[in-house]
Amino acid sequence: MKNSKLILLLGTSLLSVTGFSQTQTSKRELTVTKNQTDLSHKLSKYMSAQAEVNGFSGTVLITRKGTVLMREAYGLADREWDIKNTTDTKFQLASVTKQFTAAAILQLVENGKLSLDDKLSKFFPDYPNAESVTIHMLLSHSSGLPLGFKDLALTTISADSAYNEIKKMPYEFSPGTKSEYSNVGYYLLGKIIEKVSGEKYAVFLKKIYLKK
Repeated sequence: MKNSKLILLLGTSLLSVTGFSQTQTSKRELTVTKNQTDLSHKLSKYMSAQAEVNGFSGTVLITRKGTVLMREAYGLADREWDIKNTTDTKFQLASVTKQFTAAAILQLVENGKLSLDDKLSKFFPDYPNAESVTIHMLLSHSSGLPLGFKDLALTTISADSAYNEIKKMPYEFSPGTKSEYSNVGYYLLGKIIEKVSGEKYAVFLKKIYLKK
């Protein structure tokens, strides 16, 4: 009988502790949810003001510890036809990719597969004056290579043909003597990433940035 009372007492105590623990957990979850909701509201209010006052146009995705705090679109995707941006609108990244290219190059340097002092001629011996251009110059826009190839990029020319056309573009100044923005330099860095990694540019970037 005494044993039965003891077991009943222990069981009641355990239920009380479990109930208290569950209550505390629920309270914490409610607090976290409320904080996330408040933060989402503040972020939305801030971005709405940016769109209204400063004309921000684009899509914003903000996550925190796996939870989506904000996913909203602002402005127009096409001003001529008055088409609004949506969260599924696709954008041209343009030069936003340069930071990823630079970081990928530096990771290859960190892994001992590249040196910032490597010459362009090591990877493209047929490129004009390539022995005077280093990886560092390509990264820092001091290679003397021209600004870009906008007209070429809008064509359906093959990758090999594009490279051959780019080779014909003259240098703007002697490599290493000054700094001027160059899309061609980063185009070549992208091709160097492919040569050194043995993978396509997009595949390599996806592996190092997204598959962690």
